[in-house]
Amino acid sequence: AIATTTAGATALVMIEMYKILQDKDISTSRKTDFGLASNFYQFLGADDLWPTKAGKDASGTPYVTFPEEGFTKWDHLVFEGNLTLREFREQFEKRTGASVDMLYHPVANNS
Repeated sequence: AIATTTAGATALVMIEMYKILQDKDISTSRKTDFGLASNFYQFLGADDLWPTKAGKDASGTPYVTFPEEGFTKWDHLVFEGNLTLREFREQFEKRTGASVDMLYHPVANNS
């Protein structure tokens, strides 16, 4: 079951990667849901790219957009050079106005 699920998820990701490599429009991407127990496969249109905008939360507290108004989940930040963790943190905070509370890397270890 684990191998089947992994193969299915990998195939669906690769379909979307081929679209990126072929420079297809982002509107061709799909969200996919599948359940092997019920033989269920569902392909949905991609999420709308809701750009960030300044505003207030449900309690009326104003919030700052990250990192700027109009930023979407498809945008990214690029940091050039070989930065130390302190330099990265300083640049990140300067560019976004957000503070770094925790930074995680999946292959970090204590060896």
